[in-house]
Amino acid sequence: APPAERDQSVVAAQFRTYTPPVFTGEEGPLAVGDWIRKMDRIFRMMGISDQHMVTCAEFQIEGAVGDWWDDYWRLRTADERDELTWDQLKGISEAKYYPRHFRERMEREFYDLLQGDHSVEEYEREFARKSAFARHLVDTDDKKASRFRNGLTRDLRVLVASHGYLTYAETVERAQKIEASQLLYTPAEPLAQVAPLARQPAAVQPALPAPPQQAQHRNKRKWRGRDDRRNRRPGAPAQAAPPVPQPPAICATCQRAHRGECLAGPDICYRCRRPGHRIADCPDRPQPQQGQRPPAYRQPAPRQPAQHPPRGAPARIYALDQEQAAEQPGTMSGMLSLLDVPVFALFDTGATPSFVSAKCLEAIGVQGVSDVDPLEISLASGRKIVTSSLAKNLSMCIGGRTLEVDAFVIEMRDFDLILGIDWLERYHADIRCRDREVTLHLADGDHITFFGTRTRTLP
Repeated sequence: APPAERDQSVVAAQFRTYTPPVFTGEEGPLAVGDWIRKMDRIFRMMGISDQHMVTCAEFQIEGAVGDWWDDYWRLRTADERDELTWDQLKGISEAKYYPRHFRERMEREFYDLLQGDHSVEEYEREFARKSAFARHLVDTDDKKASRFRNGLTRDLRVLVASHGYLTYAETVERAQKIEASQLLYTPAEPLAQVAPLARQPAAVQPALPAPPQQAQHRNKRKWRGRDDRRNRRPGAPAQAAPPVPQPPAICATCQRAHRGECLAGPDICYRCRRPGHRIADCPDRPQPQQGQRPPAYRQPAPRQPAQHPPRGAPARIYALDQEQAAEQPGTMSGMLSLLDVPVFALFDTGATPSFVSAKCLEAIGVQGVSDVDPLEISLASGRKIVTSSLAKNLSMCIGGRTLEVDAFVIEMRDFDLILGIDWLERYHADIRCRDREVTLHLADGDHITFFGTRTRTLP
């Protein structure tokens, strides 16, 4: 055979090895875009000329589209046929089977796309599919990440935003982790949804809107536009409901329902977990400054900056992420407002002192962090880290009241803020992990009850 014919036969044989798709037009307007994308990938792998691309593509057009193409080809001159390129063939096909009014409608749908009551995984799939119709809106990674973040539910959106500028892949991963942590600590009852601010008694916090009813027939849910943003929360993945936690057994020692080792007893310290003393007499407890008298437990404390360990005093933190927090007794997480920005916080009786995420401070725009003597912090792994940055007098809003915390600045993965034993003692906190409650006693005699999500029960 002549070289040109032999070359064409080689190209045709190679083309068939990629199992190219067939375009019939029966699947609707979206089919032409899918067909073109798949053919583009094959042609890039083959590295062939425009003439060969057109010839190969012609063999993959069948049915009504094949009839239309035969008519189109018959009406072209010999020169027009020879000069036809693959890009021109794509444009002709899209103009016929992917009309402008349909493209504009799909672009509007992408522009209005919101997560609604879908899971992050479902939202990401729909986002990726519809973004193909509005490339100019996501032509950089920053634009893509920003548009994806803005379509998340409010709770997820503010939490993801608190981690600063992320790539698109990091934004999706962070949203999935936050959603998974919410589902992990969500019991079967409806009230367990994580709220942007903790639920409080009516006397100290305005009522929040009731949680929406769980979607019925989840596989039939429709994607909603921006008018439906309000009162939407992230939904559970369609393939499985969150596991229902089993109630703990009654402890033979304290006659209470809890998991893990029982620390109840006449002389067990809940702070250091060592016998021989109670928390009020714990040697690890920060000592008051000279001239100060430590207030008796349950008496309101005067409002003053929280003390941090003096130079050389030991510090520890055993839960830097959700997985570690689940393994530690006496921990509870939830949403609160730090400098008017919702953040994900951990109440941890095992942490001394309190800590704040460096990324969280950067995202909020906190400046003027103090340089202090280096503080060595022991981690659960046995490793130690050192920080010399202290953020003083950070304002938090809990139950409509403004409280302050001094927190050392460190790198954290899943939490924005960890409130340690120094802060909990300052407000004489009663922690009831079984009920997912923390009650804070204020200097004016008032008290606030914070409702969070349980990590593990403290006996």
